[in-house]
Amino acid sequence: MRLWPHLISAPKHFVMSFAKRFGSSAALLALLFPVWELAVRLWDIPKYILPGPLAIGTLLYQREVRELLWEHTQITLLETACGLLSALLLALLLCLLMERFAFLHRSIFPLLVLSQTLPVIVIAPMLMIVLGFGMVTKITVITLYCFFPIATTFSSGLRSLDPDYRTLLRSFGAGFWQIMAKVQFRHALPGLFAGLRVAATYSVSGAVLSEFFGSSKGLGIYMRSAFAGARTDLLFLISFIIVFSSICLVAIVGVAERLLCRHQLDLRR
Repeated sequence: MRLWPHLISAPKHFVMSFAKRFGSSAALLALLFPVWELAVRLWDIPKYILPGPLAIGTLLYQREVRELLWEHTQITLLETACGLLSALLLALLLCLLMERFAFLHRSIFPLLVLSQTLPVIVIAPMLMIVLGFGMVTKITVITLYCFFPIATTFSSGLRSLDPDYRTLLRSFGAGFWQIMAKVQFRHALPGLFAGLRVAATYSVSGAVLSEFFGSSKGLGIYMRSAFAGARTDLLFLISFIIVFSSICLVAIVGVAERLLCRHQLDLRR
């Protein structure tokens, strides 16, 4: 498959994917902002309780706020990217091993489900006690946030291949890894990307949560500082950045899915 023409058009696909998935929601929010601003002014709501969209937006005209936001956002996005990538690689490795060795699937998969009964917000402080407050801890927390949805959907996708098809390929002399590389992995790609979309949604919030417990830089620690200073307008602005970053990550996953799963997507239409 020739990916180069599709890679060139990736920015266009990103915009189209963003507009398709979130265009109507963005339009609705655009209509809500004037109502929000009008309500704040009519009821004379104090800025420290509920600032209006204009008060939040004017923060971006302050050079100090812009520089701090950019500095902290870079750290959070770096942690998010590393955590999401490590969760993806770990999920791929474990799912392939579980598919290769049936006893691993029987023993490990129930433990994965059981692990979700303990919230990551409980595990995060314990990890920081053991691993410290460095970036490794933040990446570990994000990995825990993102790993389960990727692993479960990819494992389900791998196991959804028709057994008769697998038997047919084996009758032609194909081994496990040949079947996996040529058929089974591609067949499971839609499931993998479904899990990645969920993980991308969680990833930024996981990074902010890990920073909130203890960090020197990042949106989480900046949010905690804004909360301590009763800067409600800044809290809203940081929240908008977190939401926008998550939406962009989901759109990027959508573009990657469009590039790598074109055949499956065409069959759905």
